Amino acid sequence: MSTKSLVKLEFKKHVAAIHTSGELTLLERKVVNVLLLNAYDDLLTSRSHSIPVKHLAEMLGWEASHNVERLQEALRRIVGTSVEFNVMEDGKEGWEITSLLSHARIRGGVCTYRYVEELAERLFDPEVYATINIGVQRKFKGGYSLTLYENCVRYKDVGSTGFWELDKFRRIMGAEAAMYSEFKRLSSFVINKAVEEVNRQSDIHLTPEYKKNGRKVIAVKFLIRENAQLPLIAPEQLDGNDGIKA
Repeated sequence: MSTKSLVKLEFKKHVAAIHTSGELTLLERKVVNVLLLNAYDDLLTSRSHSIPVKHLAEMLGWEASHNVERLQEALRRIVGTSVEFNVMEDGKEGWEITSLLSHARIRGGVCTYRYVEELAERLFDPEVYATINIGVQRKFKGGYSLTLYENCVRYKDVGSTGFWELDKFRRIMGAEAAMYSEFKRLSSFVINKAVEEVNRQSDIHLTPEYKKNGRKVIAVKFLIRENAQLPLIAPEQLDGNDGIKA
């Protein structure tokens, strides 16, 4: 692998897209982010975007992988995943829904894909956004860890997410299985493991705090600060002088 670095490794991701893709797997979330980074500069001028499968695999940390079937399955799930927006226009709230991708194709070693126009506009100029670092996301091994990172990093300058009711938190995290209705399991298998990996692998440090009604936990928030142990996390070095642009 060459020492030429990716031109732009951070991008803005609309919060609605972050929230509603909570049901995706770790791989699928990473694919969503890499495809958006690749397309970002041309979202308003091009309906179709492309990236060599080899470059996409490298961005996912798949240097030794040639499992096209696995990528196809990820794209299949992404195309079938909806994104919902609650928008305010003229003082009135409206609701919109679309899919994360409207089309995807793999041919001749190239992945080509499209966004619907309305989604492309919102992704390019989101009113509220998180900055996602692709170099950081490659380090995550757990899906809940990446989901938590995406939903906390935008609050880094504020220092706290504010409290999320547990039902909302489970929806955000995609942890809606029946077993997670019991807080002990939610805490052990989702919150604690995700916080541990975010603190170990990323540029932010999280500390969970809980709100109780009597002895019952009803909400969680995360205090956020820069990770003092990893102040200079460098993005991974990747092939190509012009980044992942096809």
